[in-house]
Amino acid sequence: MNLNAWLFTALFSISHRNYLLDEVVVFFAEFLPYLMVGAIGYLIYTRQTSKLKYALVIQMSLAAILSRGIIAEAIKFFMNVPRPAAIAQINPLVVTDLYGSFPSGHVSFFFALAVTVIFYNKKWGWGLIAAATVNGIARIIAGVHYPIDIAGGILVAVVSALAIRMIVKKEVDSIQKQSSVEIKNNGTTVI
Repeated sequence: MNLNAWLFTALFSISHRNYLLDEVVVFFAEFLPYLMVGAIGYLIYTRQTSKLKYALVIQMSLAAILSRGIIAEAIKFFMNVPRPAAIAQINPLVVTDLYGSFPSGHVSFFFALAVTVIFYNKKWGWGLIAAATVNGIARIIAGVHYPIDIAGGILVAVVSALAIRMIVKKEVDSIQKQSSVEIKNNGTTVI
């Protein structure tokens, strides 16, 4: 048995043993992303200047579109990898289609957002990466993804976020520097 199948079997074996544990897994697999979006909204709302808010929103949007909307979808279109339920005849905890497993769309989207947030606020960014990791692991336990799907989603997201950062870095650094000067002149501190 290869490492991917072995890890999937080990993690999926946690499901269908305890109703409460299954509900926790479903929460992390399906509903944790909503909390992540709320946290990102709060982070954007608390940025000191409008320019920083717009820079963060634009950079996150471009990274997410490139990661989930373009690269992940292109890979899914050309590879069309079946999900575990289609191959192993298992009963997943979360209802989803049977194809398009690699790379994980959830992970490619939320990791792209989280990596982008790191450029603005490391503490929040690492917190979002931890949440996205929990979401990815929960989706394996729920039986809708293999570990390689999660790893592929992470790779696509990191590459996308870094590519967008390289494209907009000069403009964003200028905005951050200008915002820092404006905030210092007003006597407040930057987060």
